[in-house]
Amino acid sequence: MATFVTTIKQISAEYVQQLADIPRGLAQRTTRETIELPDPVDLLAELENSSDDELTCEKETTVSNTSNVAGKTGSVTL
Repeated sequence: MATFVTTIKQISAEYVQQLADIPRGLAQRTTRETIELPDPVDLLAELENSSDDELTCEKETTVSNTSNVAGKTGSVTL
């Protein structure tokens, strides 16, 4: 366990030294990859389209369910 703690202390001391050397110009900052985000989705258009689809699905389901209740075998379309 002592070896583990000593190694962690050594690694952290080297990291702190590297961070201190960056403003002094003795070390360069590590470059990180750039994150490319996807284009934002227009939620208002999506909500308008989904509400129209929900109304259509509800009407089809209601018609199919009433035929099943009447004793007829029918399929439910969603």
